[in-house]
Amino acid sequence: MNWVRFSYLNGVSSIERAYRESIRAFEAEGAKSEERWQRMRSEPDFDADDEETRHHAEHLGEIALQSEQSIKAVREAFALILYHYWEHQACFHLSITRYNQDKVFDRASDFFKIDKVGIDRLRQIVNVLKHGNDELVRNEPELFDPSLIPQNPPNESEVGPEAFHYRSAFRLSAADLDAAFVAVKASGPSGEYPDDEENEAS
Repeated sequence: MNWVRFSYLNGVSSIERAYRESIRAFEAEGAKSEERWQRMRSEPDFDADDEETRHHAEHLGEIALQSEQSIKAVREAFALILYHYWEHQACFHLSITRYNQDKVFDRASDFFKIDKVGIDRLRQIVNVLKHGNDELVRNEPELFDPSLIPQNPPNESEVGPEAFHYRSAFRLSAADLDAAFVAVKASGPSGEYPDDEENEAS
């Protein structure tokens, strides 16, 4: 592996490390809150009707909820970071001024490989997060909470789904992020450029 490929993968790995460390921190916080709640419930003098106990339980519940919301925010933020890294790298290595997926995909070769399915899925994820685009909900409706997306209005006086509905209903999982990292790692410069052999021979 030459330095071009190494540098590209090192960038992806740095993003992934920051992502996983952030997730671990919030997961540990949530697990600690659950552990404290279970320990409190197992105490002999536990009284669910006691005011102090109720306040304590509510506090632990808030911590658990905040941990879940933080994990959601981290996943969404790192999906954006990862895709922007891909955009920048693709433009840089392919000498494209402004990112255009069709143009980037057309330039795929032995020297710049692209997991087209994986990259396009990441693009759709990012478009939901940034713009509330409905492309992904048509392709993978199971990733959305249908209760948060209004059905088509029966008449023109009612409002149908808006961009914010899709953003709110989107459920980005750990598996989705894992797949995105795999796709970006499988793509990018191979590091094997046409003049490498000539340079080695000279």
